Amino acid sequence: MITGKILKYHHWPDSLIRFAKHAAEQLGADGLEREAVLAQLDAARTQPLDHLSHPVLAELAREVLRQNPRERDHPEQSESLRERPLQYRVWGQEHIDPGAIAQMDAAMRLPVSVAGALMPDAHVGYGLPIGGVLATRNTVIPFAVGVDIACFSGDTKIPLLDGNDHTLSELSNRKDSFYVYACKPDGKVVVAQATALKTKQNAELVEVIIDNGEKILCTPDHEFMLRGGIYQTAFELEPGQSLMPFYSQRDKEGYVRVQQNYSSRWQRVHVQGLTGKLFNHKVISVRRVEERQDAYCLIVPDYHNFALAAGVFVHNCRMRLSVYDVSPHLLGQKPGQFEKALLEQTRFGMGAKWEQNKRADHPVLSDPDWEATPLIRSLKSKAYDQLGTSGTGNHFVEWGVLKLRDADARLGLKPGDYLALLSHSGSRGVGFKIADHYSKLAQELHPNLDKSVRHLAWLDLDKEAGQEYWLLMELAGRFASANHYVIHHRVAAAAGLKEIAYVENHHNFAWVESLADGTEVIVHRKGATPAGPGVLGLVPGSMGDAGYLVRGKGQMDSLQSASHGAGRAMSRKAALNSITKTQRDAYLRERGITLLGGGLDEAPQAYKPVEAIMAAQEDLIDVLGRFTPKMVRMADETGEY
Repeated sequence: MITGKILKYHHWPDSLIRFAKHAAEQLGADGLEREAVLAQLDAARTQPLDHLSHPVLAELAREVLRQNPRERDHPEQSESLRERPLQYRVWGQEHIDPGAIAQMDAAMRLPVSVAGALMPDAHVGYGLPIGGVLATRNTVIPFAVGVDIACFSGDTKIPLLDGNDHTLSELSNRKDSFYVYACKPDGKVVVAQATALKTKQNAELVEVIIDNGEKILCTPDHEFMLRGGIYQTAFELEPGQSLMPFYSQRDKEGYVRVQQNYSSRWQRVHVQGLTGKLFNHKVISVRRVEERQDAYCLIVPDYHNFALAAGVFVHNCRMRLSVYDVSPHLLGQKPGQFEKALLEQTRFGMGAKWEQNKRADHPVLSDPDWEATPLIRSLKSKAYDQLGTSGTGNHFVEWGVLKLRDADARLGLKPGDYLALLSHSGSRGVGFKIADHYSKLAQELHPNLDKSVRHLAWLDLDKEAGQEYWLLMELAGRFASANHYVIHHRVAAAAGLKEIAYVENHHNFAWVESLADGTEVIVHRKGATPAGPGVLGLVPGSMGDAGYLVRGKGQMDSLQSASHGAGRAMSRKAALNSITKTQRDAYLRERGITLLGGGLDEAPQAYKPVEAIMAAQEDLIDVLGRFTPKMVRMADETGEY
């Protein structure tokens, strides 16, 4: 037992003894010997910044900093705000309330801010406005990430039409596009334009070995194309599975030929030299590797996949929309079946979770990053409970009609009407706890930051706290993706449907990207959608209005972003005080929409007109299709306001 007398003997000041004794009791209860306890207490006193996220010593560390502000390791960046905000572009300013613009102005005064943009759906949020995009220098702001892009190690080789293999890290330094091999849904190998970018720092990797001896290092969530044309994540691959092959060889005349899958016909593609190989396509093994590396990926606008020099095709990058090869008229013919699927296969609400015998399983739950810190370890049981669930507010799962305007090679769909399922959810309680913990920690690290922007306190990515947060943010992103996957597969299975295509993108995240001048920055998209060249995205309207399937144009002034929805026209509180149930229900009835749950704060009248928002960002995205909701499932209770 550590007494006050013992602590005084070890030169502890009276003002800290109460905090030290409390921590000592907890450490002793965990089985630590007296000397080990004293050593940990001394470490917290002499290095408080390293213990602010410790489950036992955090309170002591905070008190040390409070009493001894000079002990605080001041960040290299000044905490003083700029006199004036950096300039940034605003899309659809006539649709944005002054409060959101004021919030964005404040964010652009931060000493770590480099660039920014405001989307037309923007409205007031906490810290950064919803619809705000902010680029910072080597720092991440937890509150600017509400709460992944799959990729490969930098030395992964890509065969180009110049006849040579190039590594992804080399390609990411190119300012111009280049041509790669891609695969259409019918198995035909085609030529496609691509660009490369670095997507992650210090990423967790798995090693996939195929039967020609090639080893592929990639993130666990990267998707490989199977022999039948569908995708499966690296972590889910099993020995013996057949991947879509890429066969390439050089003929006697020096021409490179590729073999068309299914027809087995060889086709001459160009005259540059390439070492002739006949690649195989069976998985031998998949294993996690301890080594972490920066990771890279390609954006392939026309086909959404590309060939590796290892001889296989992979998906290029990552709300969720699933498309089914049946007539949307089924919704009207069998409404009970589809309504039952939504009601029985979803869970909504603040404490929503699945019963013990109905909990879903997914490889994300076996991710070793759940053991990375005491905080994330404490959240794993919550992840088990909440996988496949949705929250309150604007979270939804809805059946509807997707009207595809033009054929899209990546989706493998012809123009026409399709039955589709659209969802909006997130990383649930896991993401909230991560954001809350590290937002508070960031504020403690910047006590002199102006109170008007205290929620925009940052973490330095060169320091432990920033690296911890980045690791857990990416885990939360993988969990959110798995959450959508489970919801869609459960609902579709209950309705007797099989997905033929899907689109998934996410917002409320931070990415490593580059500005037009090549400067590497951290881009925070809070309620904004990635809209890089050819990147597919979703822009929903409301429970009563259409949403859109879009393709990014890569506008650099917007930091390659677009809106993530129509955006609120009024606060939740204002909606509850001004919109009646009769008004909402009449709006939905006129449009033939069935609502299951849903609070008045989410009534269509509470949102901006989505057509006006789309018109305001025509230079950011192209519209590929229109999704019209027909049966909407939401939480019964209202969201936070």
